[in-house]
Amino acid sequence: MTFSYCSQGRVRSWPGLVGVLVAFVLQGSLACRRAPEPSAKPEIKRLRLGDVEVLDANANGVLPIKVDAAAIEALLRSRLKASGLVETNDSRGDARNDAAASASRDIPTGPGVPPDAPVLRVRVRHANEIVELETRGRLLVSVSIRLDTRPSEAPGALNEELSATGERNFDVTPTTDRRALVQATLAQTAKDLLDGFLAHARLMTAGSPELHRLIREDGPLREEAVRQVGTRKLTDEGAYIVGLLNNDSEPLRDAALGALIQLREPRTVRELTRTRSMRDRREMRKILEAISILGGQEAHDYLAFVVGSHDDEEIRTIAREALARLERRVDAGMQIP
Repeated sequence: MTFSYCSQGRVRSWPGLVGVLVAFVLQGSLACRRAPEPSAKPEIKRLRLGDVEVLDANANGVLPIKVDAAAIEALLRSRLKASGLVETNDSRGDARNDAAASASRDIPTGPGVPPDAPVLRVRVRHANEIVELETRGRLLVSVSIRLDTRPSEAPGALNEELSATGERNFDVTPTTDRRALVQATLAQTAKDLLDGFLAHARLMTAGSPELHRLIREDGPLREEAVRQVGTRKLTDEGAYIVGLLNNDSEPLRDAALGALIQLREPRTVRELTRTRSMRDRREMRKILEAISILGGQEAHDYLAFVVGSHDDEEIRTIAREALARLERRVDAGMQIP
């Protein structure tokens, strides 16, 4: 399987089992100015798991192979509970009537679930198609998972639309169990799709030791862990993340640069100006604005140097505009010159 996800216009992928393409969107933003520090972090309450609906989305006229929806529901409930982000009764009766539950807030809770915890509802739509040619067959299964928290603005809320397509080739024989093939492929696709998203969502509540470990491991969560360091202002990690600015992976370098801007890490400007080639137009476009945001005398001197000496008119123009923004911030008292 190959996983991929989109975040702020970038696409990343990592290897896994063969046969499924998973795509989901993690929305976020990179602050370019220092935001006021909140007086206290909002408490993230564990979500209560409400209804998990599994719906057949095959188009009219198509004769799909029916699946065991209850088994898919049970699988997803178990994965959500295992994530540590939600709590649920084992009775499978958490919120059978979503409309009434939302109105009354009277939803059964398991041990340790506060009665005012936000409610997570899950809706799964799936479809399947089988194409056979003589002794060879190909199965396609599409899955979409909608995660919907009420209230949607609650700290730790999950409000996402996930989608994936799974495929499997098989031999056509008199004993081929097509229903079992569809069931297994649907279950694997839905599980991998949800697990991949939950692993990233889990980082929002991961402790500092876990983030410390993840940013040092070459794993699928490394970039997101680096972003969390910036979001949470974990300044103790700044020195290590500066070193990632020279990593071979461009997405990881970009994540590190964004985190360092949020941390206002003072060593960032020197590292960028020391190690980045001024001939690399692509890299220069990225770092000139970052340097202007970080500010300081070293940033000012570097931008002025690029304006006065670079042989590429486009780069000189970008540097000139970045320098003007830096000077406006200094004039407005937003940066120390």
